Amino acid sequence: MTDNGIKDRAQEAQQQVTQTARERVREQVDTRSTQAGEQVSATAQALRTTGSSLHDEGQDAPARAAEQLAGYAERIGDYLTRTDGEQLLHDAEDFGRRQPLAAIGLGLVAGIAASRLLKASSSRRYESRQTSAPASPPALTPPSAPSPTADPRDRAAAEQFETPPVGAVGSAP
Repeated sequence: MTDNGIKDRAQEAQQQVTQTARERVREQVDTRSTQAGEQVSATAQALRTTGSSLHDEGQDAPARAAEQLAGYAERIGDYLTRTDGEQLLHDAEDFGRRQPLAAIGLGLVAGIAASRLLKASSSRRYESRQTSAPASPPALTPPSAPSPTADPRDRAAAEQFETPPVGAVGSAP
């Protein structure tokens, strides 16, 4: 096989790996966006229920705000559910080109939200490890400080060798 043949096969293999990776990313974006769309739609329904309850209680201004938020959430949920991964990536790229500052701001907000989420989840994991961790082994006591359950003769012998605190004035016997 010639050098050109090897190069061609390597390029074909690289293109195939790249294509497979792109397809997987598209599939993941499609799956995740559909899940997110369903969650947003469920949130929209909860907002509508809240708005209805607020309206029944005579709180019309908050009820209108909840209804308006429900409408926005419903549209976003519908978009995420019906749009495939390829179209979502295309739309995100277009938005970034048309509104670069807004895209930067959204990225910043998303980054802060993600960091807060990670921090909160790591705190919970740390706490759960602390409560489920086995008890630490008992601390070793130095020979000059016998444990409270030790023989009283050992305690008396240890007290003979204890040094007084710094600056303590000893009394003459």
